[in-house]
Amino acid sequence: MSDWQEIKPKRVSWGKIGDFAEGTLIDVVEREVRDERKGLIKKKVYELKADAGEYHETDDKKNPIEPPVKADKDDSLIIWGGRDSIDGAMKKIKIGQKVKFLFAEEGAPKQKGYSGFKLIKVFSNGVMDTEWLEGKEITAGDL
Repeated sequence: MSDWQEIKPKRVSWGKIGDFAEGTLIDVVEREVRDERKGLIKKKVYELKADAGEYHETDDKKNPIEPPVKADKDDSLIIWGGRDSIDGAMKKIKIGQKVKFLFAEEGAPKQKGYSGFKLIKVFSNGVMDTEWLEGKEITAGDL
């Protein structure tokens, strides 16, 4: 019997207004993804060490699935950027700082078959997670 457990971050999906994720920003990376209209583009991906969170996965028709996914303390949460509301605000957030993301509102879709615009707001109280910063060890992701 093995004691090994796979470590996987939770990818936050914004299925329902009010969904949120909050915690310490621990990493920012840039990934290349294929966009149907723009081709190959780069998007920022933010990783949080969770304090709290609750968000809804969606079905094939983009409807929220109940019950919501709850983030446990210290879960690793992945939040995709690529939106001005997220990336613009995150320029002011430092690694080790507390941050909160909130799905605040949704607009009507511009094209049939697509979901509407989702406004994700970013909040900060300016607090640095000194405990995490002091205990930070170099991991494979830091090399």
